[in-house]
Amino acid sequence: MKKNYILGLDIGISSVGWGLLELDENNNPYKIIDVGSRIFTPGEVEKTGDSRAKERREKRGARRVSRRREFRLDRVRNLLYENGYIEGKTSSNIVSLKNEELSILFDNMINNYYKSKDTNPYILKVEALDRKLTNEELSIILVHYAKKRGYKSNREEASDSDSGKVLSAIKENEKRMNEKNYRTISEMYIKDEKFKNKIKNSPGDYKISVTNEMYLEEINMVLDSQISFGLITEDFKNQYLEIYNSRRSYAKGPGGNSPYGGDLIERMTGKCNFDGNPRAPKRAFSSEIYVALTKLVNLKYKVNDGEYIKLSGKEIKNIIEKAKEKKSISYKDLTKMIGNNIDFKDLTLSKKEYIKLIEELKKKLNIKKDTKININELSSEDKELYNKLYNDKLLSKTLIELKGYHTLKDSIIKAYSKDIWDEVKDNMYLLDDLALYCTNYKVNEDILNKIKESENIDSKFEDIHFVELLPNFKDHLMLSTELIKKLIPIMYEGNTYDKAMNILGYNHSDINDDKEKKDLLVPICVDDNITNQRVIRSLTQTRKVINSIIKKYGMPKIINIETARELAKSRQERNEITKNNVEKQAENEKIKNHLVELGLFVSTDRISSTDLLKYKLWKEQNEFCGYSMKKISIEDLFGNNIVQIDHILPYSRTYNDNYLNKTLVYTKENQEKGNRTPYEWFGKTDKWDEYEAYINSLTISQKKKDNYLLKKLDFDTEREMRNQNLNDTKYISRELSSLIKAYLNVEKVNMYPGAITAKLRARWGFNRLTHSYISKTYRLPEDMKKDINKDRDNHLHHAMDALVIASITPSLQQKITLYEKFSRYIDGLTKNQLNNLNYENAKEILGEYYDDITGEVKDIDVKDYIKKQLEEEHIYYNKHNISRLEFPLPYENFDKEAKLRVYEQDLDTLKWNLKLYNTYTQKDIDNVHTLIPSIAKTKVSGKMHEETYYGIKEMGKDDDKKVYKTLRTPIEKVKRKDLENILDKESGSKDIYETLIEWFGNYESGEEVLKANGNKYPVSKNDKEHKEIKKIKLYSEYKNTGHMINKSNVEKGGIYKIDIFKFKDEEDDKLYFAAYDILEIKKINTLRKNNIIDNNFNIKLDYGQGKNNKIVPYTDIVNNYNLYCTLNKNDLIKITTREGKESVAYVVGCSSGMLEVKSKLGDGYDIIVNDYNENNIFSKQRDRYTITISTIKEIEKLSISVLGEISGV
Repeated sequence: MKKNYILGLDIGISSVGWGLLELDENNNPYKIIDVGSRIFTPGEVEKTGDSRAKERREKRGARRVSRRREFRLDRVRNLLYENGYIEGKTSSNIVSLKNEELSILFDNMINNYYKSKDTNPYILKVEALDRKLTNEELSIILVHYAKKRGYKSNREEASDSDSGKVLSAIKENEKRMNEKNYRTISEMYIKDEKFKNKIKNSPGDYKISVTNEMYLEEINMVLDSQISFGLITEDFKNQYLEIYNSRRSYAKGPGGNSPYGGDLIERMTGKCNFDGNPRAPKRAFSSEIYVALTKLVNLKYKVNDGEYIKLSGKEIKNIIEKAKEKKSISYKDLTKMIGNNIDFKDLTLSKKEYIKLIEELKKKLNIKKDTKININELSSEDKELYNKLYNDKLLSKTLIELKGYHTLKDSIIKAYSKDIWDEVKDNMYLLDDLALYCTNYKVNEDILNKIKESENIDSKFEDIHFVELLPNFKDHLMLSTELIKKLIPIMYEGNTYDKAMNILGYNHSDINDDKEKKDLLVPICVDDNITNQRVIRSLTQTRKVINSIIKKYGMPKIINIETARELAKSRQERNEITKNNVEKQAENEKIKNHLVELGLFVSTDRISSTDLLKYKLWKEQNEFCGYSMKKISIEDLFGNNIVQIDHILPYSRTYNDNYLNKTLVYTKENQEKGNRTPYEWFGKTDKWDEYEAYINSLTISQKKKDNYLLKKLDFDTEREMRNQNLNDTKYISRELSSLIKAYLNVEKVNMYPGAITAKLRARWGFNRLTHSYISKTYRLPEDMKKDINKDRDNHLHHAMDALVIASITPSLQQKITLYEKFSRYIDGLTKNQLNNLNYENAKEILGEYYDDITGEVKDIDVKDYIKKQLEEEHIYYNKHNISRLEFPLPYENFDKEAKLRVYEQDLDTLKWNLKLYNTYTQKDIDNVHTLIPSIAKTKVSGKMHEETYYGIKEMGKDDDKKVYKTLRTPIEKVKRKDLENILDKESGSKDIYETLIEWFGNYESGEEVLKANGNKYPVSKNDKEHKEIKKIKLYSEYKNTGHMINKSNVEKGGIYKIDIFKFKDEEDDKLYFAAYDILEIKKINTLRKNNIIDNNFNIKLDYGQGKNNKIVPYTDIVNNYNLYCTLNKNDLIKITTREGKESVAYVVGCSSGMLEVKSKLGDGYDIIVNDYNENNIFSKQRDRYTITISTIKEIEKLSISVLGEISGV
């Protein structure tokens, strides 16, 4: 039977938590239907955090360059052959076979030539200027020219660091040629001392770099010379130059039937979701005006103590005109235009800006860099300096800038004149076209052609020298240029983006509202708005979870979603978040230790997060009450109800639980303030003036000051604030919400920010929990609490977060609203005081409230509310008879039920406890299962093997002969111990060996020696040319692992598949493991598909550690072994050892005779010996769980669904 339920989703970078709550007839939750979590590898390269698409793109680009180079060489060899310069005959008319034959003919020809000549291509190129070449010599130099064509910028490279080094080397070589009168590049290479030892670039060293134009100049001189000697004709020269200069346009991509071919620019730009036109370049004039208008129409400011107001249409136009004259407009510039003594709403410094401010302050006050300072403890004079620096830095922040506009301005003035700029400076169509071409095209010739085609650009700009001065722009907006140009005049009138879109007839908040609804969610790739690979990976797995839930339980009525703030952030940004969290934790520990030292707590374990918050607010407020401005002693902070933390702007009216909306106050002041803002409480009185002066004296952010001093909080402002704080407005959240609404037949989709769920999780006691393997009460033991992430090591917490998200309904919001209104009056009272509460006075203080369910403004019946809480036992008393109002739950016992469903790992215990809840039927209990996170299977894709190629060499004689692999290793990566493995160190490399022994001295690594010697490489002692030793050839024993490719060895890539065999001889009960990378998988598939026998294809079979393995031809495996089972990465298996121990775990990989697995829960406690299972395989927690193959008796492959349902046990 399909259920009426609400689905909660917690979407992270590598996980999706999900929870289902059944709804009653009033759409209120009353029972957990199911809960789980889905784990997967993030859509990024593990080591670097880069997109996997980037790695693939770079490899594909390198292959494409290599392929085009080979094609060019084939064309040159064909030209030489057809004109009789390469002798011999080809037998095939098939192009590919003919090219192979020509390559062999050419190689044989030059090999024969070099046998009798001591020369090289560069010497021949110089001689070609003064004498007639032979056919062989002409062929050698023309093929050599086709291999190296010099540097040609594609505009995008101009900002690259390596390109900067290349350009610097080119400039130096041009200067060298002019000063020493070298006729050609090759003459410089041959005659100049700089290139005596090596005419070749190396990583980071671009000394031979020259431009494509310099090469062309040399080629023309050489070919003209050979024409004069009668070796070649003018027609031959032109044919060769056509081949040499051939380049495929970057914008067109690869040719043939490549899936990456076609008009790349059009495909990569994407379409605007509203009008279907291509997205606008970010630096187009119209785009920058639109972005500037978006900021200006939303800007709010106040003069002195007035109300916040917006800019007028006239002011907006004046500011834009000023921005066209000046490269950027700061807030300080704006104050000069509209008046002084202005405060801008929500204008604050970022963390980086604030750190720089403090560094500047320390410098001015002569305070050491590493010394921490407390602004509130500074002298009045120093604090005045701080305030001045703060305000200066704040106002110096950029408000708007027309960066692209001014860059184009500089280019046009430099190429032509200011008069020409004045002619076009307001021509939006012309400037937009230029910005479009500078964004989309990376080759000057392509841009010039587009300028010639444009109807908006005057012919005077059809000049390659002008194009060379144009900037390189990047990125596009989400809207099209056509739509932006329609929005601009409407926004100039002061309309915000959403209003302007409505005027144009677009629903900006739901671009997919016209799509056909379906019963299952369509693939994520249907929406090309989402391009971030991490996001796509997460949303693809989310789709699988949603569809699996729908198939089992039917369509949800409501979907509540929270997306992690890290989801769309780069690795660097996530690392910064982690770093900030660690710093915050360290600061908290420091405060805790200080409080223990003062004797206020027995131990740091007794200090709660609320205690920490009280202390921080107390210090921030200079130890004064945030309302009465009376001194608070540190003794009054803890263990009593003397002071409370209050929301400056009432939480029940704004849903703002941010730190910037919290203050520490005396309980009595809090009760008197009630559900009002400070201004509503004080009114325009002398006390307000005193209070305002106190707040302005505090060293706190402007945003917090704005909260303290807000004078108007009407119902419209409340509604706006509540929407902001209740709804997640991140771009990716909006996109996901829009996608689900567009294609899924669900009634409502809500996106909630992490702050809401974090508050609920904390208030319901869901932090610091763990599973029953560790704690019967699910509370994290004290010794584990010191590790701030210990309660989040396992994968179960994602499911708990999802249940919290699912529980957020208008009904719960209503309960919390009323709780926030009344708790300050109830908490801390005795029974007698509660019974004698002055209800009329309380009603007067509390006033009206906004009903979340109906949307109406209602009066509060205080007496009825308290009576109801007493009847339902939501007010309880401690041992001192002091009352406390219980924080609302979605329904009775939700917290206990959630802990059971998520963290109890013993099925009998889980079922027995659920029988205590009258909401569960016997059928519900029969179908319940413990929560097992499902792990997504890894797709078999990626590199075939590792990239490094090792040489293979036999060393020793007769019986002592061994096979070794060799590798040329950069000197900076060599360790002292590696020197003993230098190839031929007793003979050919003896000089290198002795040189390096002396060079290393007492250092352990080449990197250390290089650093100590100012990055100077060692020079061979006995080498006449004194060559630097930058790489050495090292050898190591070849263990017959990896793959042999072109007589070289490469290591295996990642293991994706494991075949387990049993020998057909029944007396042999061993399990033989064959671990395959992608190359082996593809080869085996080919052999099977085509029924091919390949006796040279060997497989390594492991049956234990060390030497317990053998190399077996694959055909022998087919003939002599039975396949026991096949395992893939992330398969769930049950392992039984020969000792009778058992564990269920996920497969990781297999190497060196060890099978590696990982625990189902993620932290290992389910596969180590515990009270539930003393027969588990592993005795204690480890970083990696490996088991020797020879100890395994049986392996059973299990099936686990997306929702974590296991079959096969």
